[in-house]
Amino acid sequence: MEKLTQKQMFEVMKGHFADLGNQVIGFATVKDSNIEVTAENVVDFINGRIEVLSNKTSRKAPTKTQVENENIKALIVDALSKADKPMSINDLMAIEGLGFSNQKLSALLTQLVDNKVVVRVIDKKKVFFSIA
Repeated sequence: MEKLTQKQMFEVMKGHFADLGNQVIGFATVKDSNIEVTAENVVDFINGRIEVLSNKTSRKAPTKTQVENENIKALIVDALSKADKPMSINDLMAIEGLGFSNQKLSALLTQLVDNKVVVRVIDKKKVFFSIA
C-alpha cells in the first residue's frame, strides 16, 4: 500500500472538517484562556498548510549541476549518434569535450539508459553504449 503525501492527507482532513461547517470541535488554551476551535478554523489552517506545500514543490528549479549534466548528456548523445559502432566509456572519455571522469560518464550514461535514449550492450565482458 502506498503512503499518502502530506498534501493528500490534508485534503482528506479538509473534506471531513468542511462537512462540519462552523461547529465547535474543541477548545485550545492560549495564555490561560480557552478559545473555541471551530471546524471552519481547522479548514482555514489546512488550506494554509496545503498552500505552503504547493509553494515548496513549485519552486524547484534545476540546480547548476543538473543543468551542466543535461549539457554533458547532450554531448554524449551527439557523440554516440555520430559513431558507427557502440562505444565504451573509455572511448567517450577520449573524445574532445567529454574528458570527464569515468564515474561521471557512467552515471550519466545510466540515466540515459533509464530514459531509453541509449542502449547498453555487453560484448565479451566489456560494456558498450549506442543510441537506442
